[in-house]
Amino acid sequence: MILKFGWNWDALIYFVMTAILISLSAIDFATYRLPNSITLTGAVFAIILTAIFRRDFLLPMLLGGITGLGLLIFMGLLGSLLFRKASLGMGDIKLAGMIGLYLGPARTVGMYFIGVLLGAIVGAVVLTIGKKKWGQKIPFGPYLAGGALISLLYGKEIWKWYMGMVIP
Repeated sequence: MILKFGWNWDALIYFVMTAILISLSAIDFATYRLPNSITLTGAVFAIILTAIFRRDFLLPMLLGGITGLGLLIFMGLLGSLLFRKASLGMGDIKLAGMIGLYLGPARTVGMYFIGVLLGAIVGAVVLTIGKKKWGQKIPFGPYLAGGALISLLYGKEIWKWYMGMVIP
């Protein structure tokens, strides 16, 4: 974080986010749950730290939270329609909203796509090697967390690379 953002308040805020994401990922892997007590505390920290140290980021923070919630609600509804059962838990939706508060809307969209890609790759691998069977649960929170960190650190570079491929 320091190498990317320098010694400033952004680095501190992203350290807080990273610590929360690591703890939530470990819990989700172990229990398939994302506790409200941690997710909502993370959201409160995002709001307080932004209000104190990054007032110019208040609107992007709110838009990021709405973007995170909206993307995961849409994904959950789509998955429920396609598979006729819940495909995402409310914890994943709240986690995406919390992440959005830290990242803002653009990086939250990046988090979503990168998280889905990471989850799909890992899901395909664990199915292929026989660690899981089709229909078994795979926690999604850790992949959203990984997508958030990759989007935070490399989102702009990934976007430039992608746009260079799409629009030569």
